[in-house]
Amino acid sequence: MAVVEPPPAEQNRAAEQALWVDRPARRDDVVATPDVIVQGRVSSSVDVVWVALESSNGKPVAMRTIDASGRVQNGTVAFESRIPLSMPRLAGSLTLMVVAVGVDGVPIEAIRRRFQLGAIVDLGGRAGH
Repeated sequence: MAVVEPPPAEQNRAAEQALWVDRPARRDDVVATPDVIVQGRVSSSVDVVWVALESSNGKPVAMRTIDASGRVQNGTVAFESRIPLSMPRLAGSLTLMVVAVGVDGVPIEAIRRRFQLGAIVDLGGRAGH
């Protein structure tokens, strides 16, 4: 009986993953804070993380570069970016794009995720703004 093994790409898929976005967690999550908080992890092979927000019509809203040379825990480095939005804020959906970039400056992996802006529930110390 022949043993069928998954193709090499399938075998190494999890081992090759370089980027995980934990917040916003799912497509169409509702963000109800004054800032868009982006959290995730990257593999230790990642040098920097690019975080970008686009409006629903594709216009850039914000761009951040995060140094990913922090403390490695379980083979990954956590990152967070807080992107304040103007008040009054945009309504509707935004698209988040997070890109893991290697030490050679070449993007390794990218995640795009649409999310919704909801009414602000947590003012996070920005009351009156």
